[in-house]
Amino acid sequence: MIRKKLAVLVAAVITATSVLAGCGGAANKAPAETASTQAVDVSEGDAKVLNAGNMPTGGLFVMEDKDTEEYSEADAARADKAMRAYEPALGEEQLLINNSQHFYYYEQMDADAQGMYDAMHQVAQDPQDTNNIAVFYTELDPNGEEFIRMYFRSYYGLMYDHPELFWLYNGCEASIDVSYIKETDTSYKIYFHMNEPFAEFETQMTAFNNAVNEFLSDIDMNGSDYEKALAIHDKLIDLVIYDYDVLENENSPESRMSLAHTAYGALVDNGKGQEHYAVCDGYSAAYTYLLGQAGVDSSVILGLGGSSESESGGHAWNVVKMDGDWYEVDSTWDDMGNLEHAIPPGSDGYPYYEEAKANTEYYNKIQHYMFGLTTQEIRHFVPDSSYAYTSSDGKCQLTPVGECVHIRANEVPDLQVQANVVELAPEATGTRYGQ
Repeated sequence: MIRKKLAVLVAAVITATSVLAGCGGAANKAPAETASTQAVDVSEGDAKVLNAGNMPTGGLFVMEDKDTEEYSEADAARADKAMRAYEPALGEEQLLINNSQHFYYYEQMDADAQGMYDAMHQVAQDPQDTNNIAVFYTELDPNGEEFIRMYFRSYYGLMYDHPELFWLYNGCEASIDVSYIKETDTSYKIYFHMNEPFAEFETQMTAFNNAVNEFLSDIDMNGSDYEKALAIHDKLIDLVIYDYDVLENENSPESRMSLAHTAYGALVDNGKGQEHYAVCDGYSAAYTYLLGQAGVDSSVILGLGGSSESESGGHAWNVVKMDGDWYEVDSTWDDMGNLEHAIPPGSDGYPYYEEAKANTEYYNKIQHYMFGLTTQEIRHFVPDSSYAYTSSDGKCQLTPVGECVHIRANEVPDLQVQANVVELAPEATGTRYGQ
């Protein structure tokens, strides 16, 4: 069996860095407690700094276990018979829509990883039938680390290339089992099949597709890559509400399995009836999917985000190809509506926040400070003084944008699982559209 091997690997990753247990480091939680008090008792002419702190990160979860087993010859014979008898249900394939021109992570994988990716993708086409079984052949020992690394690369590559498979992301709604049988001394037959029929497939996919169609209905598909990427970015951050409940209850099973981690959370709901509630991986998956339908190439990036590398949390953002060059975009941090968690209505600082928000030029600037950066720029971002806003009465200076870092998973020793995918991601070097 490879169940224990997979579980041990992921448990080691989670133990090594607490940021993988939830939606961000402790440094990202303090501002909510302090921001509302910093504009209190300000003397005449004395500007008080209202520091909203770091924007939230969000929920890099990895699967902690897999229902994986070594098949007996009788089990393998039953699976082979089920495959021969399987007939796809008519019409279901039409629910899975992805018109992207490129699937970035898939295109960077070697043939073996692509084969495993293809097998899981095949099973996902009809998740309501456990007889929909796909087979992958390999010479890698299923109990070996090389196989496990390839598994995580293929699985998470599939998840980030195909956000429409939101229900498979870390087993939020459904999961694929992996089983194997040893055929010869040097070859293995790997079976992929649904753990159980996914009963909500049609309902959730229909809701997702309807939400996507509605979202894209007023996006100009004839614009440049930049124009489409900017329009989708702006509409997305206006639509989505950051799910602080998932952040603040990050260790609960409900939060770990929340649809807030998916494109469905961002575009439909988080599974609790709260419409458009998502954390950073939900924002990023939704952005990648919407861009793909608009003909713009992009990919999800995973790593650390925060005020510094030592004070950071697990985070997800995007790289987007605009008119031939790659750029980094963090739609979660560009969503300045999230400041209302740090500076809530009724607090002493809220009137200053409202004043800054009403300043169109200023608010537009800070809602795009993470749009169109190079990898080097986003890796360690240091804002200039133009990102601070001084109130008209001179009593408060709002500083919603601070020094921050985005460190890719392949640059962080503890993020082994994410690094398997992120090391394939492109470096962003474009400078034409930097904000």
